[in-house]
Amino acid sequence: MKILFFAPHSAIWVHAFPEALVAEALKQGGHEIVYVTCGRKLQRYCVAMSAYRVAPAAPDMNKLQICDLCDARKQIIREQFGFKGCDMSELITSEDECHVEEIVAGITRDSLTTFELNGLAIGQLALYQFMLLRKRINMDLSVQEWGECLNEFRNALYAFYAAKKLMDQERPDRVVVYNGLYSVNRVCCKLAEQRGVPHYFMHAGGNLSNRLQTLLLGRGDTFQYMPHCVETYAKFTQVPCTGRLLKLVTDHYLELLRGRSHFVYSSRKSTGLFDTRARFGVRPAQKLLLVTMGSYDEEVAAEMVGARHLLAPPLFPTQIEWIRALLGFVKTRSDLF
Repeated sequence: MKILFFAPHSAIWVHAFPEALVAEALKQGGHEIVYVTCGRKLQRYCVAMSAYRVAPAAPDMNKLQICDLCDARKQIIREQFGFKGCDMSELITSEDECHVEEIVAGITRDSLTTFELNGLAIGQLALYQFMLLRKRINMDLSVQEWGECLNEFRNALYAFYAAKKLMDQERPDRVVVYNGLYSVNRVCCKLAEQRGVPHYFMHAGGNLSNRLQTLLLGRGDTFQYMPHCVETYAKFTQVPCTGRLLKLVTDHYLELLRGRSHFVYSSRKSTGLFDTRARFGVRPAQKLLLVTMGSYDEEVAAEMVGARHLLAPPLFPTQIEWIRALLGFVKTRSDLF
């Protein structure tokens, strides 16, 4: 079986090295590996730069340092693992470049989200990282933001032209990426999907105590993978947990309480006592309601690229409207706070 690893973010070593280990295992199992990297094609701005906290508006010199790192690590992987393949920059011709710039020059804020190429909604697919980075829930963008958005769009177009040639030339049986939601990766996966080629994603594990020592590998993306895990749970309800598994669960929650990971999105557990009722003046007879809210950026970004689908229309148009309705309800109930 021929397996295409579309891997344009080699600078992120904690992603690239585990990905290479999986590719090596498949190679040792008799499969043919085609390993495709960037080759500075995404040098205006990319996921790797964001991972190293280089801002979109940073000087080109800072961005090129990440490109240097990406090239160096790509070379290590190619030489040490013996993978054949090429860079995106080798696949994209000057004619492709002209087509990309023509498309980018003609796109507008109104036309971006409806733009398609060969039946793929490239305009929408391009917005995933941008919506997350800018915490946006709509396309009401500043001039600077629009420039950043156009760059993500350009990258998605590069990925389209490169991946299309890869599909034509290599005719892979499977496609693998690290994170199936990153825009350039998703374009490649969607092209594979059009041709009936199954695509898989990799991602660090979900347990915060050992997330970089474990790896998820599944079909599609995390928004397909996680609901499938929930559906599968019924098969295992009667299987007792081992002590080792219970320890892993405990370790995860302890790490949450320590607040050391940026994936906790909170400060660590307080070491002192906190009397919630005294702090907010809750009467002894009242029930205290805790209202938990969702993260718009993750949801909107996933919906934008077609990864998340609402099973039913939301009861309220926004969370603000929900909170207002909830406050209105509680005002009528003296037994609640």
